[in-house]
Amino acid sequence: MCLKNSFILLKSTAPGVSEILCLAVGNPTRKKIQQILFKYTQEDYYLIGCFSNNQLQGIMGLKMEGPGKAIIQHLAVFKRYQNQGIGRALIQEAIKRFHLNLLKAETDEESVNFYRKCGFSTAPFKGPYGKRFKCTLE
Repeated sequence: MCLKNSFILLKSTAPGVSEILCLAVGNPTRKKIQQILFKYTQEDYYLIGCFSNNQLQGIMGLKMEGPGKAIIQHLAVFKRYQNQGIGRALIQEAIKRFHLNLLKAETDEESVNFYRKCGFSTAPFKGPYGKRFKCTLE
């Protein structure tokens, strides 16, 4: 579990970042991933990686929206490390590291229960690709 491991702010060029981001992006193409990686070179965008024995296990991409406020842009854990608390640990690390009192995300039906288990309130809405959920943790 990542709680015993290290959390590191990553550059978008770090090994494994593009591979793991593919897990958090619908219909990932090379061009789409390159655009996302570029976004994480901009001010107010951060990538937090969870590592064990120098192996990247999971990643969270955040966009800061002001003091104490952020939006989760991407959250992914490699399949072999899933269901070990890494996603939850990444959320807790982001809250601690950035002193967050408001954290938001948008997700699909497949992942909404994960956010609920992490304490987020959820509200469904119709997005361009079907049913989505706004997730809020205050």
